[in-house]
Amino acid sequence: MTHLSQALPAPSYTNITSVLPAQRQHPRRSTSNQKPPTLVRQCERKLIFVDNLVDSASQMVEVIWPLSVVPCNDDGASGRGVLPLRTYIEETLRRSRTSYSTLQVALYYLVLIKPYVPEYDFTKVQAQDCPASRALMCGRRMFLTALILASKYLQDRNYSTKAWSKMSGLKVEEINANERTFLDKVCWKLHIPDLIFKRWTQVVLRYTSDTQPPSPGQSYAITWQSIVPLLTPELDNLPLLQATQLAL
Repeated sequence: MTHLSQALPAPSYTNITSVLPAQRQHPRRSTSNQKPPTLVRQCERKLIFVDNLVDSASQMVEVIWPLSVVPCNDDGASGRGVLPLRTYIEETLRRSRTSYSTLQVALYYLVLIKPYVPEYDFTKVQAQDCPASRALMCGRRMFLTALILASKYLQDRNYSTKAWSKMSGLKVEEINANERTFLDKVCWKLHIPDLIFKRWTQVVLRYTSDTQPPSPGQSYAITWQSIVPLLTPELDNLPLLQATQLAL
């Protein structure tokens, strides 16, 4: 027994925990040429998702207001200096520092106002020119109004109407009038029930991809063009939601 203990000494703590020098080096402290992985990809995914959200908003407006790419008559006699629709939406979101949740609610408000959009051509002179109807026919004005109402509904502190006027270039009186027109049409019902909000969250995430480019055979514009006409305030007739409910 004594002979074995002398031949095989008890291992020390150093021997148990010892590893190769290369394995002991922390990857960020190592002098090797190998660089640690970066986190740029996650940042890129976020930027792409935000960019695609702007695309989703632009496509919704274009589908509901097909003439939204045409400047309204009172935007200028020649329409010169009017931003393209997507640029207008992107700049409005940037200047107002709109959050994702606010934009999500604003897009749902577009679904609420969709049934009340007049069908005549607002770019032509009408026999009876109604300012409220003209506002309802302008996609830019209705998007801005939906964004303002969503911000007021969700946020405790909001921009003043004067601030929105500076951001949008519209007069304070017109912004107030557009809000009243919007609220009158939806009967002042801005609350979104939990079930409806969950459904809408699924729709927005489903049709707003966070990757780029789209899968072969898919197109964001075609996807939104096919789904927007089906949208109702109840969101109860969408194939995606029905399939999800069956899967659950």
